[in-house]
Amino acid sequence: MLIKKEFDKNIMKLTNIYSNEKLNSFKTVGINSPKVKEVYGTELNFPEIPENRPYIFGSFVTTVDGKLAYEDYPGAFEVAGRNSFAGAGGLTDFWWLQVLRGASDALILGAKSITIEEEYTGHCWDQDLEDYRIERNERKIPINIVVSTDAKDIPLNHMIFTRKDIPSVISAAPSALEYLKESMKDVKIIGPLKDETFVHIEEVKEIFRDIDNGKTVAILTGEENTPNIGALMKVLRVAGIEKLLIESPTYAHLLIKEEIFDEGFFNMSCVYIGGNAVSLGKFDKAFGATYHPHTEVLSIGMHSPHMLFFRHKFAYGIETK
Repeated sequence: MLIKKEFDKNIMKLTNIYSNEKLNSFKTVGINSPKVKEVYGTELNFPEIPENRPYIFGSFVTTVDGKLAYEDYPGAFEVAGRNSFAGAGGLTDFWWLQVLRGASDALILGAKSITIEEEYTGHCWDQDLEDYRIERNERKIPINIVVSTDAKDIPLNHMIFTRKDIPSVISAAPSALEYLKESMKDVKIIGPLKDETFVHIEEVKEIFRDIDNGKTVAILTGEENTPNIGALMKVLRVAGIEKLLIESPTYAHLLIKEEIFDEGFFNMSCVYIGGNAVSLGKFDKAFGATYHPHTEVLSIGMHSPHMLFFRHKFAYGIETK
């Protein structure tokens, strides 16, 4: 049985510090369960969904200096969990991830994350949120998409791929084709697709039906060892995925470079790490002073003076002088 956890709404309640008036125009339902409204103070909605890709958002907890993990304890949830003054703020941070999973049609995980944590799956740990999905005739578990280059760093014996109740997808470059055919018995292949112009709508829809029958779908895009993000996003949108959650910081940065990362839910745990600890974009070239993404704050919530919750809308195509 997949792990479940009790999330007491009475100890997680946030104080709304700021709410951007633009949120009033967001009409695409993310999740409007009573529990979310009681804790968050409002329903979670999104803008209109693009036609050629899902609406993309990510969830990360950072320190005050923008770090994502301790070097000696690199688990994804340690930054909030080891905040000694946050009280139930760490629980609230983890619950907020469950809320975003509950609002998503699919989510993207990194191969490294599921290698480090054997029980890391993208299901809702909160039974209330899972029940909400079932009531809306959505998949009980969002589609779990694991991204890689050649798929050889993906632990194919992970429960994401061995349990038939977890809808699973692998996204990789064409170089992964033979390895996946040899290593996975029931994998269904889409592609290779050089770019989005090669996506065949009916083929994608037909193959994606097998996900609900316990089959893993592999989407191979790009050329040789280089995946094509545009082709992947079109496949996902054709397959009916409208809201896509990113849980991999490395992949979030790639999407920011592609200028298609729409929102970031950045929860701040008021601790300081420093040094060379992981941060968003750490392993890539930095943006320059004259051209870089901007963000606009959509909301700020506070659990305590030690734990804050920020929602940012990204803006691209802006040059500074």
